[in-house]
Amino acid sequence: SDCTLEEAIPLMDAVRRRVNAKAFRIDRRSVSIRISAGVVPVPGYYGTEADALIAARALCASGRRSSQDKVVFLSDRVRDKERWRALQAAEMVRSAIESGSVIICQSNIEDLRPVAEGTQLEFTSHIRTSDSHTLSPAEFLRVSEEYGLSTNVDLKLMAGGLQTAARTAETGDLQFAMFNVSGIAITDSSFRLQLLNMIRDADIEMSQICLQLSE
Repeated sequence: SDCTLEEAIPLMDAVRRRVNAKAFRIDRRSVSIRISAGVVPVPGYYGTEADALIAARALCASGRRSSQDKVVFLSDRVRDKERWRALQAAEMVRSAIESGSVIICQSNIEDLRPVAEGTQLEFTSHIRTSDSHTLSPAEFLRVSEEYGLSTNVDLKLMAGGLQTAARTAETGDLQFAMFNVSGIAITDSSFRLQLLNMIRDADIEMSQICLQLSE
């Protein structure tokens, strides 16, 4: 049933305390769980339920930064409007990753060096929002890096792009494939390991892969 913001906050706080008090058993060990919760009015300022959920998760992320055990509501949000927008944008990117809305954009590029003829492909990642608007890397890269989402976005890019490159390589026509990835992902050892495994599985020569850092 519907409830006011004033009624929702103590309700969520009761859920939080109930979870805190419960002992969970994992691998014969007792584990306690602490949660944060974000509460926003619906419809409030949001056009769709998905937008409201993104806003609530942004508040939850704000709560986790300040405390691992807190109910955060709209009047508690970060006062800095730019910071609040960044939190919402980060949750939008996270939701896109979870829903598979990371779009792999492919284009043919001109010869960059005088070598034998062959197809040269460039891959970039874009994000599709809940209202079907598409964001370029320039629009989401900054918040992705700030909130630790770059590696997952770039892994989606590499996985999809390598599949396309592998199909081109099967015809013997692939000269090289260039991927625009973030500098933070490149410094992540787990990303590099997964990248090497994906290139190996795609059966593409390392000399055919070019990584370009997105700015």
